[in-house]
Order: sequence, then C-alpha cells, then structure tokens
Amino acid sequence: MAEDLIDRLKRKEDEFEALITDAKRSAAAIKDDAIKRVKEMKAVRRSAIEDAIRAEAATMQEQTRLEAAHIEHEARLQADRIRSRGRAQLDAAVNEVLIRVVEGIGDKGDAKDPDNRAKRVVG
Repeated sequence: MAEDLIDRLKRKEDEFEALITDAKRSAAAIKDDAIKRVKEMKAVRRSAIEDAIRAEAATMQEQTRLEAAHIEHEARLQADRIRSRGRAQLDAAVNEVLIRVVEGIGDKGDAKDPDNRAKRVVG
C-alpha cells in the first residue's frame, strides 16, 4: 500500500512536471509571438512616420519651388521695369543731344540763345 501511494505520487509528480514543461513552452511561444507582433507594429509605425516625413518634405519642396518661381517672376518684372526706364532715359538723353546738335548747327554756333532753340520732344 505504501508502495502504491509512492507510485501514485511519483506519477502525479511526473504529470505536474509535464504540465509545467508544457506551460513553459506555451509561455515561450506566447512571448515569441508577442515580440514578433511588437516588432511588426513598430515597423508599421516606422513606415507610417517615414511616409509622413516624405510627404512633409515633398510639400515643403513644392512650397519652396513655388516661392522661388514667384521670386523669379517678380525679379523679371522688376528687371523689365528697370530696362524700360533705362530705355526711356536713354531716348530722352539722345533727344537732348540731338536738340543741342541741331540748335548748334541752326544757330551757327549760337546755341545759348533761348529763342533760337528747337522745341524739346521727350518721349
């Protein structure tokens, strides 16, 4: 009877050890699965963050391109205005020189007399 009891206790002990071993395997599998899922979630988040950064960079690049185009357009307009003003001033100067030359020729050298000067045409 004592031997039966010892045998039953040993069998129970073996059963408990088998259950503990199975529980440890299950716990390890659960842990491995959890680690795998965490890595996957991190990769998804990392990818989403990288996508957001790329989108923001593209937006900033487009804004910079538009600003540069606007600045270039404004610079062209200002250059055209300056060129136009320069042409007008050059035309006025040429007219002034021609008036002086014609006055000098017409007055036979007396270009200083205001009554003999030709009328100025400024365009």
